[in-house]
Amino acid sequence: MKALVVAEIFVLTVGIIAITPVLLDDLSDDNESLLLSIAPVAVDPVGSIEVNSLGDVIVLTSNQLMKVSGNLIVWSTTLDGRNSNSRLFVDAEDNILVISETIELPSNDTGIDMDILLSKYSTSGKLIWQKQFGGRGEDHLWDITFDSDNNIYAVGITWSPDFPIINGTYPQHSLNQTDGYYVIPDGIVLELSRGGELVWSTYFGGSEYDDISQIEIIGSEILVFGSSSSSEIPKVNGDYNEEFNFLASFTKNGEHRRTDILKTVSGDLLTVEKVFWNRGQLIGVDKLFLYNIQLNGTASELSSIYTRDRSDMTVLGITEQYVFLATSAFFTGLDFYFSFVEVLDISSSIPKTVSRFGFNSTSPVYIPSIVIDGDRILVLGTSRSLVNTPIGTTEKVGYFLARLGF
Repeated sequence: MKALVVAEIFVLTVGIIAITPVLLDDLSDDNESLLLSIAPVAVDPVGSIEVNSLGDVIVLTSNQLMKVSGNLIVWSTTLDGRNSNSRLFVDAEDNILVISETIELPSNDTGIDMDILLSKYSTSGKLIWQKQFGGRGEDHLWDITFDSDNNIYAVGITWSPDFPIINGTYPQHSLNQTDGYYVIPDGIVLELSRGGELVWSTYFGGSEYDDISQIEIIGSEILVFGSSSSSEIPKVNGDYNEEFNFLASFTKNGEHRRTDILKTVSGDLLTVEKVFWNRGQLIGVDKLFLYNIQLNGTASELSSIYTRDRSDMTVLGITEQYVFLATSAFFTGLDFYFSFVEVLDISSSIPKTVSRFGFNSTSPVYIPSIVIDGDRILVLGTSRSLVNTPIGTTEKVGYFLARLGF
């Protein structure tokens, strides 16, 4: 495999701050840079990117949604809601779905009312519809997928005893409540029409912590991946007595078929961070290993992932041959953070360092999202800086978009 090289970098500056990314290796001699601007904001470094069918890059920052074509921002729109957990998704018609949140503090101060805000935009950035839903507790959506008619299937987590349940396989929240709020959450699975109307929804979990983080449609099945520590979670395959990962199957009308408890070949419970479908196989990745997961509840280790002194690792992409991941690593001797974009051959135990990003000790670099686009990897990165203002010191976030060829 060829090493990745940086073809071009765009810098998205925030307010008066100009953050110039420096790649410490694999820097192309004919690198092109273009300075782009977005409105100032003091936030955590979050973001998401996708590519539509025309090759345009859709970028979600902490407070804006934009489309980048070539070296230019075509349009940009300010987002509603709270976006610390936001993500974007592009359907087959290049419409854009954005998950965000709204917060209301209840009058009795017994909890946080955090509802889901789901917004659909056209490819030109026009808002088509916006739906807010949830219960009187905290509600989140983590992942979305679409069927052939662009109906929306989503998964997440809820603390609400009154989350809107329609035609649910498991209509009752399974947890005890305190002052009208649940202190331990259940997972949720739901379908919305392409127009944003709730078709069916269900709780999914037991008496302990349950969360569903990923969803995929494979043929006629809806497969959801999550974690749980509930002994009575609806299941078919696998015994357990502690926290575990599961893969549950639903029909497209919301009927639960089966649940597989994921284990290693030796019989140990498997707790992976993310799963990916790859040539009909399910690949799971944690901080140390890559697993080939079988649907009968067993798994086999494929290869080890090389580790440095890492503070975080997020797997963000997979092809038939390679797993791509972004990592933040803290080096005590050098006293600042780097971020790495790496590639791991699925059939090999030796990873390849692709590109390394780093600025300085006061501006750690994070990579919240990458996407694979043909023979390129698109990287959305952020850097946090302390800025002096007339009213004191504040944190600002700068974004950069890098295209890596391989």
